[in-house]
Amino acid sequence: MTDPPRVTPSVLRAADECALRFHRLLAGGAVIVTGDQRRRFALANAIAQACRDAHARAEAEAQAMGEGGAAGGAVAEALADLPPPADLTPEERDALAHALATYGRLARERPARLDARAGQRFHARDSRTGRFTALAVIDLMVRRAPTHPPAASAAAAAPAADPEATQDGVLEVRDLALQPAPEPPARSTRAILAALVLGAPLVHAHWDLRDGQVTETTFAPEDVEALGASLQARVLATLDAATPPSPTPGRWCSGCPVLRSCPAVAHATAAVLRGGAP
Repeated sequence: MTDPPRVTPSVLRAADECALRFHRLLAGGAVIVTGDQRRRFALANAIAQACRDAHARAEAEAQAMGEGGAAGGAVAEALADLPPPADLTPEERDALAHALATYGRLARERPARLDARAGQRFHARDSRTGRFTALAVIDLMVRRAPTHPPAASAAAAAPAADPEATQDGVLEVRDLALQPAPEPPARSTRAILAALVLGAPLVHAHWDLRDGQVTETTFAPEDVEALGASLQARVLATLDAATPPSPTPGRWCSGCPVLRSCPAVAHATAAVLRGGAP
């Protein structure tokens, strides 16, 4: 028995870019992975891991001193003591140092403690039909005081939908990046899948660690219900389609994992190439 298809942020993004790519990714079409994936995400993983480690260290020290939780300043101090991973290039080390200094400064203004599930990088939840699985990619998951706007009203309005979310405070998912948010927060595929998998109320925050900007959106239970219904309809319509949909060429073609078999792109056969024909 094969596992149901997984809807990841990149797969969901394909739904708005190219229907054929979305169809093939869901249907298990051939996906060609090129390059060293570990190296590709080395810097992003180092940033996320350092922030998690700094929060954990600061909270452990606060508990040892009999304090209720770690302040943002303690997180910043812990970040300054963490050595960079040995496999980063000099340029990546410089970028990491800048990102962590920025995170430490912002953390002073937005104190929070780690959620109990903060060590998990991937969080999954099966759809109600059981025909696909939603997969959220989480850089950092924290709990912050419910008095911190704008999430306080949402937190008071309804309990968390996730049965594992038993800690006090508002659940916040932090996307850590060295660039501004590529799209409005409410349309971010990472934010949508985090809300669907973790439940609501949920604050999703894009932390631009290059320029020091934080962009937030809050998902209420009714938002998650509507997003879930929309995703279910899109995925099932694609899985049940009698014929594959038409491709939509665009800027996303350059990084498409199913480009090799796309009918919208001219492909020369091996015989043509051997014969030297144009």
